[in-house]
Amino acid sequence: MLDSARESIGSVAGPSEPLRERYALRFHGNGTSFFLIFLKNVLLTLLTAGVYLAWAKTERRRYIWQNLEFHGQHLRYSGTGLELFKGYCVVLLGYLGFFALPYLAGRVSAQLKTALEIALLIGIVLATPSLIYRSRAYLYSRTSWRGIRFGLLRASGRYSGEFLVGLLLTLVTLGLYLPVMTNRLHRILVDNTRFGTLEFAYTGKDRDALRMGVAAFFLSVLTLGFYYPWYAVKLARYRGLHTRVGPNAWIDYRLTGGELLRIYLLNLWGATLTLGLAFPWIAMYSVRYAAERIGVEGWIDFESIGQREAGGGAAADGFADALDIGLGV
Repeated sequence: MLDSARESIGSVAGPSEPLRERYALRFHGNGTSFFLIFLKNVLLTLLTAGVYLAWAKTERRRYIWQNLEFHGQHLRYSGTGLELFKGYCVVLLGYLGFFALPYLAGRVSAQLKTALEIALLIGIVLATPSLIYRSRAYLYSRTSWRGIRFGLLRASGRYSGEFLVGLLLTLVTLGLYLPVMTNRLHRILVDNTRFGTLEFAYTGKDRDALRMGVAAFFLSVLTLGFYYPWYAVKLARYRGLHTRVGPNAWIDYRLTGGELLRIYLLNLWGATLTLGLAFPWIAMYSVRYAAERIGVEGWIDFESIGQREAGGGAAADGFADALDIGLGV
């Protein structure tokens, strides 16, 4: 299935175009440098009672981005700590409202307090998918390569609708619909991703995602969860081969299940046995190891790519972190 997908995608290249090549991803960060950033961020966050957290996150992102090299040139991150700080202030106001409004309502009526708590909870559930989408849009809009920004088109309404319907169907089917839901959400994200004027597209099928998801469930049960890294890699490879980067290229993953399991175990036991002190070195090793096994294959005419208008907002990024649905960086 994966080989046929590779052939069908690769066949769109015309005979006059250059031969297919692999655009490699490299990571140049090291544990010592990241440890110094990590230590500084922890100390300043503690000294400022958490105020520095936005700047710490921005510095961490900037370090990782500037050490990621794609096809000979490094990524750049242009987000600022002040942007995130303003977003976190909005989050703080939201938290205050979430707890203060029911408290004030409770002084009037217990029933009113309960009704308001339910309404606010429903509001959070309804808003969550939009926050996920806008958080990614913010991250993309602050990421550039060769001076050209990434971006995510405005489609949070469609993403939210798919998310909420998918969540309901997942509950009704006792989880069976989950692989289809995640595949459809992934399609919306990829189809609306842009690198300047370069368009991305995802052609993965729901039935393939369902087949892999069901098989992974039973194999994970039989192996007490040890099959999960192999499923994660298989899914990533499938999505990569079905992610078109422009008309003639796709994403190529070469990480194996065994390698991913080793990374998981290294992060778990390495950080535990060293009481977290080895985290910066383990994190940099994991990023470097994974990055060297990810690339883009095919042909991309980089000279024809133009700039697009920036977008995205930092407030959604703050909300996503507060709800523990951030992007992990």
